[in-house]
Amino acid sequence: MTEPSDPSGIPVPATSPGTSRPGLPAGAVAPGRPAKPKRRPLRTGDVAITAIFTAILYILVAVYVVEALNRADSAEGSVPGAALANVLAEFAPIALAVFASVFAGLFVARRILAFWLPVVAAILVVALYSVTQQMIDSAVVSHLGG
Repeated sequence: MTEPSDPSGIPVPATSPGTSRPGLPAGAVAPGRPAKPKRRPLRTGDVAITAIFTAILYILVAVYVVEALNRADSAEGSVPGAALANVLAEFAPIALAVFASVFAGLFVARRILAFWLPVVAAILVVALYSVTQQMIDSAVVSHLGG
């Protein structure tokens, strides 16, 4: 069997099954629109665990912010040098929780594991609370002259 030729007389290989354009060798992919990547399935377990951890994060933030407000109103919070610690203890946990929630929502929408974001944010909130408590303690000690 002879190969078909185009009008210029050059032989063109026969089309193979599965290709949409004549003249492509066997196994070649026709140029054009790239194939859409397969979309990952929605992980309902990840969504549920992320929502639960985010709720726990907000409860933790609420407890620590209320504690920070009480601490700021007490005598130790009104010591000169404790203002930065009070501001950090009141506003930084809220900012961390909001950022963790936004990025967890984006991760869930893109179908990337997101449960770890509120967990990391909760760990950072606890660490931040410890740091601000240490800042206030050192301000009180330095104010007392010790």
